[in-house]
Amino acid sequence: MAKGIQNPEEPQDTHNPYRPNGWWTTGHIFSTAANTGQLLVLFGFIIAILFIIRMPQNELPGLANKILHHLMTAEIIGWVLTAILLLSIPFFFKYQKKVQANNIKRLTSEIDTLQKELLNKLGEIEELENEIKKFSGESYNRFTDIKRLEEEIERLSGELLNRKNQ
Repeated sequence: MAKGIQNPEEPQDTHNPYRPNGWWTTGHIFSTAANTGQLLVLFGFIIAILFIIRMPQNELPGLANKILHHLMTAEIIGWVLTAILLLSIPFFFKYQKKVQANNIKRLTSEIDTLQKELLNKLGEIEELENEIKKFSGESYNRFTDIKRLEEEIERLSGELLNRKNQ
């Protein structure tokens, strides 16, 4: 049976063996952190929390005073900036992923329009070739016709030079 769904033929009882518990929640949190690239941040917070929990209670106020003192004297500004940078990396990656996805969509649409224009141009060229075939009555080849035109231009230019020289 699927999670949380009971068979209608079975008697209804109040106990649902599929209800989420602490282990399921913990596994879900770790899975989500791994899928979104925030697993190192999660481990950092867990280590910091374990460090604070394991300290003796009489040292906690001293730790808070030390942290505040170091923040006020700017002795740990590097660590603070490093933590801010590390925490901002996942957001930056999400932003870059969105930008790249938009660029891919834009380029795809531009490629589609250019391909349609190219197909239209090719269709026009084929229509012109078919019309030339109809008028010439012989098989049409673009390259041989270009050669014929070049030869005709050379012949006519030669005739013009001869007329000028006479």
